[in-house]
Amino acid sequence: MNILVIGNGFDLAHGLKTSYKDFLNYCRTLSMDDNFRQKNVWLNSFLSRQEKIGDKWIDLEKEISKIIGHLFRKHTIPSEIKLGCAYKLTYSYKHELILTDLKKNTHSSINENELIQFLYNQLREFTKAFETYLIKEVCEKVNTQLDCNLYFEPIKEQLLYQDCYMLSFNYTDICERFYGQNLGYHQATIKPIYVHGKINDSKECNLVLGTRSFNRDKEDKYLPIDLNIFQKHNQRHRYGTIEAYQDLLNNLKLPSETRPVFYVIGHSLDKTDHNILKHVFLANKNAVINIYYHDEEAQERLINNITDIIGEEEVMSKVRLIYQHDEKRGLLRKTKSLVQSAP
Repeated sequence: MNILVIGNGFDLAHGLKTSYKDFLNYCRTLSMDDNFRQKNVWLNSFLSRQEKIGDKWIDLEKEISKIIGHLFRKHTIPSEIKLGCAYKLTYSYKHELILTDLKKNTHSSINENELIQFLYNQLREFTKAFETYLIKEVCEKVNTQLDCNLYFEPIKEQLLYQDCYMLSFNYTDICERFYGQNLGYHQATIKPIYVHGKINDSKECNLVLGTRSFNRDKEDKYLPIDLNIFQKHNQRHRYGTIEAYQDLLNNLKLPSETRPVFYVIGHSLDKTDHNILKHVFLANKNAVINIYYHDEEAQERLINNITDIIGEEEVMSKVRLIYQHDEKRGLLRKTKSLVQSAP
C-alpha cells in the first residue's frame, strides 16, 4: 500500500498561490466598500497583524487560537455586550477585534454564547471567501506548465500492482487533477482523501479551518465548551471529511504481506495535525515513512516534528529523510531549473 501525504508545500512547489498570506494580499486589493473586506472581523484582524504572523497555515491557526483563548480565558468579555456602537475586544499584543452589528434583531445586547457563534460564523465567512479565491483566482487559472512535476519513477516498482492513496491536507484538487489518472503503471490510480475538505462551487463550504484541540486538563480548562466548534477535530466530523480517513486507517490495520509506504511531501508535520498523522503512521508496525524536504532548515524541523509525533525509536526504524528534488530519489522535478545536487 502506498500513501502520498501532501500539505500546502506541495501546492507551493507547483507555483500555486495557496498560502493564507497570498489570500490576504488578494483581499487587500478588494474595494473598502466590499462587505467582506469591510466587516469580517477575522480578515481585518489578520490583515492588521500580517507582518507579525508566520508564513505557514499553522501560524494562522495559532493566531485564531491565541485570540479566542485570550478573549475567553482571561475573562475580558463582559456578560453582555451592548449594541449601538462598535465594541473593541482587546487581546494579546494590545490588538483589537472591532465588533459592530453583532445581532440584527430587537434585542439590545449579546451574551457570551451568542458572541462565540458570531465569531465562528465570521470565521466560516472567511473560510468560504478563501474557497472562492482558490477556485476563481488559483485553480481556474492554472495552466499545464507547473513549476514542478510529480515524478513517480523512484516508486515505480511499488506502483506496479497497487493504487496510491493520497492523504491531502490541502483544499485544492491539483494533485488529483494532474496526476490522478496518469500514473501509467498497470492502471494504477490515485485514491484521494481530503482530510480538511475539498473546494467546490456549492453554497455549502466543507473546508476545515480552525485550531488545535484544546488541552482541558491544563491551560484551556476554563474555556467555554461551546468554543469546541473552533477545533479542527470537531470540524472534521461536522463537515464530513473524516470518514474516508477512517477507512484508510482501518485498511492500514489489516494483515497484509506488503508493507505500507508513506511519501510525505510539502507537509510541515506541525502540531495541529499530530493526532491524525500519528494514527496512520503507527497503524501498521511494518510501515516505512519517506519524508521529503526542500532545504536544510526544513530538514531539521521535520526531524524534530516527526520525532514529536511518533517518538525517537519509531523514527529510527521507519523514517527516511530525502531531498525532494534529488535526481535519483526525489519525487518532484523542477520544470524551470535543474537540480544539480542535494544540499
